Amino acid sequence: MNPGAAAISVAPVRELSELGDFIDLPLHLGEEYRRRHVPLLATDIKQWFRGRGWFPGIDLLLARRGGEVVGRAITHRSAALDTKLGIRAQLFGALDATDPEVVRALLAEVEVRGRLAGCSQVFGPVTPLPNVTGGAVTAGFEHPGFMDTTWNGPAVPEALEAAGYQRWGEADTWEVPQIPEVSAPTAAEWGRARLRYPGRFGLAKRLLPALNASFEQLPYFTPITAAQMKSQTSGLELLMDPKLIPLVEIEGELACFALVIPDPVGILRRRGGRLGLPELLRLLRHRPKDAVLIIQGTLPEYQGQGLLSLLTRQLYANLRAGGYRQLRVTFIGRDNPASARVFEKAGGHRLHAISFYRRELS
Repeated sequence: MNPGAAAISVAPVRELSELGDFIDLPLHLGEEYRRRHVPLLATDIKQWFRGRGWFPGIDLLLARRGGEVVGRAITHRSAALDTKLGIRAQLFGALDATDPEVVRALLAEVEVRGRLAGCSQVFGPVTPLPNVTGGAVTAGFEHPGFMDTTWNGPAVPEALEAAGYQRWGEADTWEVPQIPEVSAPTAAEWGRARLRYPGRFGLAKRLLPALNASFEQLPYFTPITAAQMKSQTSGLELLMDPKLIPLVEIEGELACFALVIPDPVGILRRRGGRLGLPELLRLLRHRPKDAVLIIQGTLPEYQGQGLLSLLTRQLYANLRAGGYRQLRVTFIGRDNPASARVFEKAGGHRLHAISFYRRELS
């Protein structure tokens, strides 16, 4: 610690002026941070502040050194995740800072809140989305983050590990830098399966049962409700490319699916996470040519039949036809090597190493 440095204070956001400081903090953490971070949607942060939306009980924290805002975080709880992990966990997320001392000050406040709530562990970084997402980047800091992932500098894992936090659920993001030149599957290859494109609107209702069934076995996944799914896709429907939402049905039942979106992270960085009508119209006129695979999966009863391999080929063919340059892939757990091999075979490589962190509370 620098003896001459001002003390770091951490306090919850109470005023609208502080809310603006919270939203805009990443823009004031240096040029490298601005170019690489993944903004949270400003509309989500405003809902958390007002106690609205489907995820209640979120507190926004700001760290200050003297009069300067130098870090932020949120705290929250999830009964569904407690049940899944078999613990009572104090969650934290939206952790942004470039100084390990600032990170430690924010963690200290998180731990105080966890003890007051009777929690046995602290778990994070995790954002309050319908399923557990987030984590901290532990390697690959030089690569910018992309939509539906996270990015931080080395100060975050350094501070977490110095404070006794243990890694959990390690994973990687992936990049396929050049879309493979493949032919779409033939009708004979599809056999009794049928390829469908549901379109941008009403997707949540169509996809949700299969999504929950496909990911139930994952150690961090909690079931998503229709209201939660609708909330998280709100505003992004116009951005979606229908040809990047292929579904496979067998006898009218959804068996396999993928959801890929053009990556809007560039405009989100420039606008500090604000995605209003002007930004959406700009994205429609100049659709990004970098794509992000948000989710893909196969229902358990249809796994092992090669459906996902056929769907992936179809997706590559559609990406090339749409003029997309590259595909990035969110969060593949290291306990799921089969999914990683799909992208390795396509010439892909790991981009960021990501991990959640846990710490017991005495």
